[in-house]
Amino acid sequence: PGLRAQSIAELAARRTPGYAIGGLAGGEDKRLFVKVVAQCCAALPADRPRYVMGIGHPLDVVICSALGAVRAVCCCCWCWYCFCCWVD
Repeated sequence: PGLRAQSIAELAARRTPGYAIGGLAGGEDKRLFVKVVAQCCAALPADRPRYVMGIGHPLDVVICSALGAVRAVCCCCWCWYCFCCWVD
């Protein structure tokens, strides 16, 4: 949490048009996932969009929205599609 908090503080100071929240691979414990997204959304400027990159499950899109992210993309749906198309 210390390094993430430091990173959030430094990024927020830059006042970019928006912020991407990463470092979540979709396989971590759901409590840790919620904790990280909540920490980031709470600390990043509320007047800028917060985007969660490459989350693992469609329900996580709803969770991210409830925590304050304005956009999230689920990578597993695409991966499952690609995998199923290549495997007979």
